[in-house]
Amino acid sequence: PKSIEEITREHYQESCARLHVDRLDAYLIHSSRYAGNAIVLGAFFRALREIGHDLRYAGVSCYTPEEAFAALEYGCGAIQVPHDLLDLRAWHAGVFTEAERRGATVFARSPFCQGLLTLHPDDPRIPETVRPRVQAVFEAAQYANPQAAFALAGALLTADHVVFGCETLGQLEQNLETAMAPAARFNTVEGLKPRFLEFGGVSEPVVNPSRFAQP
Repeated sequence: PKSIEEITREHYQESCARLHVDRLDAYLIHSSRYAGNAIVLGAFFRALREIGHDLRYAGVSCYTPEEAFAALEYGCGAIQVPHDLLDLRAWHAGVFTEAERRGATVFARSPFCQGLLTLHPDDPRIPETVRPRVQAVFEAAQYANPQAAFALAGALLTADHVVFGCETLGQLEQNLETAMAPAARFNTVEGLKPRFLEFGGVSEPVVNPSRFAQP
């Protein structure tokens, strides 16, 4: 079997080729079970040094606050965590504060909770267990149009970097337009932080889209 170093180098080169770039700015392991694994992370960072590119961000994509703390304790300079109006576990656990103390960067992913926070509360695709929370966000977002702008404003208010996925150029353009929609308000909504933070604290079946269909 291939070594971790070999796999890391191959994936790095494949990513560069697919993105049509000579080097990457960020490279994170997307297996959170390795967050505190010294053997895996040691090999990962050795491979990055061998590649010879001084990455700006390197670390682990985590899911739980515990995994994030483990990655920070190891010394990762970057972590990625789920973070949206419904899933504020990393914020309340102090992940952002600890990362700042250590000089690490946090990438907050899925500000729209896999698209859930862009839907109207009456949308039949919303599981009943989640609908009351979506309704609450919808009502709180009266000042923002579209609703996604409110969700994005909340994420950006508590995180320096927000990551979202897109499958088409059109989706990317729409997300960038959404990011600009509430931009003028970002410097005036600090007083609304308690409002943004009141939606969290729910159970994992609500904040984890893979479990929406589970009781």
